[in-house]
Amino acid sequence: MEKMKDSAYINREHNNTCERHLERKQNYMQASYVTLRQIFMLLGAAFHIVDYNVSLRKMKSTRTMLRIFKTKKIVAYKHALYRPLANGR
Repeated sequence: MEKMKDSAYINREHNNTCERHLERKQNYMQASYVTLRQIFMLLGAAFHIVDYNVSLRKMKSTRTMLRIFKTKKIVAYKHALYRPLANGR
């Protein structure tokens, strides 16, 4: 009986930890998503290269943004895109 109680307690603790971790991850994703997207729009507007048909799902991906900027041979993209992430952490 004691053993079952222990495992139930351990499972509950584990689930709590997972939920907290997930929550923190989602908050971080949200924060960086907004910042990155704004910067992407600003840079894009400055260089006239934004493809406004890029879906929101794709916009969320930093890698996609970097690829777009790389193909356009923009040197400043790295600096501008990585800075907000560093601050967000």
